[in-house]
Amino acid sequence: MRYLIAMFFMLSFAWAEGQSDSILMGRVMTMENGEHVGLSFANVYWQGTTIGTSANEEGKFRMVRHPEITKLVISYVGYVNDTVETAGKNHIHIMLEASKALEEVTISEEKNATSISSLNNIKTEILSEKEFKKAACCNLSESFETNPTVEVSYSDALTGIKQIRMLGLSGIYAQTLVENMPFVHGLSAATGLTYIPGPFVESVHLSKGAGSVVYGFESMSGQINIDLKKPESMNKWHLNAYANAFGRAEANVLTKRRFGARWYSSLLAHGNLTKNAFDPNGDGFLNMPSGNSVNLMNRWKYVGDNWEAQLGVKFLNDVRIGGQTGYKRGMESDSTTPYGVEYITRQYGAWAKLGRPATEEKQTSIGFIVHANRYENGFKAGLNQYNGEHNNFFGTFIFNRNLKDENHVLTGGLSVLADDYTERFNRWNFRRTEVVPGAFAEYTYNMAKVLSVVTGIRADYHNLFGFFATPRVHVRYTPKANHTFRASAGRGQRTANVFTENSSILISSRRLVLADTNSGTYGLNPEVSWNYGANYTFDFKISSRRTGQLSLDYYYVYFQNQAVVDMDANARQIMVSNLNGSSYSQTFQAQLTLEPLRKLELRFAYRYLDVRTTFAPGLMQKALIPPHRGFINIGYETAKKWSFDVTTQFIGKKRLPILAENPENLRFGAYSPSYMNVNLQVSKTWKKLEAYAGVENLLNITQKDLIIDPSNPYGQYFDAGMVWGPSMGTLVYFGLRYDIKN
Repeated sequence: MRYLIAMFFMLSFAWAEGQSDSILMGRVMTMENGEHVGLSFANVYWQGTTIGTSANEEGKFRMVRHPEITKLVISYVGYVNDTVETAGKNHIHIMLEASKALEEVTISEEKNATSISSLNNIKTEILSEKEFKKAACCNLSESFETNPTVEVSYSDALTGIKQIRMLGLSGIYAQTLVENMPFVHGLSAATGLTYIPGPFVESVHLSKGAGSVVYGFESMSGQINIDLKKPESMNKWHLNAYANAFGRAEANVLTKRRFGARWYSSLLAHGNLTKNAFDPNGDGFLNMPSGNSVNLMNRWKYVGDNWEAQLGVKFLNDVRIGGQTGYKRGMESDSTTPYGVEYITRQYGAWAKLGRPATEEKQTSIGFIVHANRYENGFKAGLNQYNGEHNNFFGTFIFNRNLKDENHVLTGGLSVLADDYTERFNRWNFRRTEVVPGAFAEYTYNMAKVLSVVTGIRADYHNLFGFFATPRVHVRYTPKANHTFRASAGRGQRTANVFTENSSILISSRRLVLADTNSGTYGLNPEVSWNYGANYTFDFKISSRRTGQLSLDYYYVYFQNQAVVDMDANARQIMVSNLNGSSYSQTFQAQLTLEPLRKLELRFAYRYLDVRTTFAPGLMQKALIPPHRGFINIGYETAKKWSFDVTTQFIGKKRLPILAENPENLRFGAYSPSYMNVNLQVSKTWKKLEAYAGVENLLNITQKDLIIDPSNPYGQYFDAGMVWGPSMGTLVYFGLRYDIKN
């Protein structure tokens, strides 16, 4: 391991790259108040193709020249498209003029850090790199703090791992892809976002409801598609260093190089170290584990005359050591030694893509994707021991073509998903292999940008559960340029992984009761849900230059079957079984985004959740989920490149599990208190350097009793899985970013 890391950094620092005539650079601008202003994230592509790139926050772009085409098309929402000749030019400046019709409001860093297109059939929030800089630490599971759609919380009181929720459902029900590949899947479904460093990410596409059938059948609450920084367009060097007052330090090094006129490669490296002995509530347990992590990725891209190819490899090693303050890694666990937690994850992966974009001569685009991954997880908590191994393979062939014209589009293909699981929990062993070949087709009908209907169907065969179909439909209606109505419906299916998706099983003295301990699926049927949703988006102008957006969403998820983890039936047990009754989630969310002044962004949101499941006592509100949540985000940037960002969240009271069998002094109340969480950050940018500092949990609100009966960790009442609020108090952090563009 040590030599692998050293070699990686030696290679990365040895790289050097010069300019080439095969590279075109430029800037997309407009006139605003007599000044040239860059148009953030403008679209730039070669005429007659889908090959292109997006400008950065300053409107600047850098791209590979097309071997034959020299005309470049530049587009930006609310502006008139332009086409320019690039022959004989290495650097160009493009001035776009504002159009009269507002077909789409794009919210970027100089406006907002997210965008929602009125022309996309599925309502999709595009979160830019700048959005994730608002929450400087440190991986994607921690970086959604500034987004009202996704809820972030600690999974338990001992591992320090944060997990997400969407539509009131665990993140395992949101299909998470990395550039349309299942990087986060299977045993990593609950924690996989923890292992994607924020600096690796270019953008995130976030959609609620039924996703496209093209990307699989597992989307139940929504879809998260992550775009990593690309070797042909990322900065030549990016360095990021971070440290906080709780003993955590991080470093990120990203670099790229070009090989000839066709090949591009990038190296992405992340490392972190946490050393602390913090026990602020005095219960004898570390509120945050110590540990270290190394995350490496190498990407390659080939741009040919007719074909494009991508290759990549990744490696992860993550170690977390926690528990009682006297515990050291490797200690034997018995009733006479400190209670220890060891959470160790290792992952290896490789992927390849091959694609031929559509052209005027060849109307059909085709693509091939293969992805292979091995995931290993060891989790020790006191006397409980879990080990899981997961080998995954995914392959797909996709084609896309216009049937008559751009108003009739057909997408189809074939796919195969294979998973091999080996799990051991204490005295039990579980083994299963899943192989799911399938075919899919999706038809899109567009009518003059006013109406669009997307119908899709998947047919898959599961070697354990047989044949199943996945129908989905999306409708978009835009009667006026600034009013967009959408509706969606669809089916989702997945197989539960009980241990990795429920850390509470290991970190308590409760007895686990499974439906079948001799079955690789724990005696559970596949989880099946139906998702129905509707939303309305209204784009408006505050003034001639200032914009706003109102968004209203409603989604209903109904489970035909679900893996129910019942912590209410008995305080001494955790019962896992198939659903016997009803289980559903209803979500309403209203969001208002305003730009009253240049570079001042205001976001307000309110979300209501009604999430209920049938447990042994009956149909009940699901525990540890707040029905009410309020959200305010204020971002402001000065002309001298100072940025200020404040996020305030109101989290309503949550139902707590029933603990009637516990002694009275070891019970929680029926509900947690409501509370507020305030985070703020200040940053200053120079030409290549950016410095930032911030505070999380400014009000220093914490859950006092994180663990039930912490003084008797081997006793029958011990439970560290009842986390309803922040486990750490006010946290101060600071960091530096340094970029060399070319």
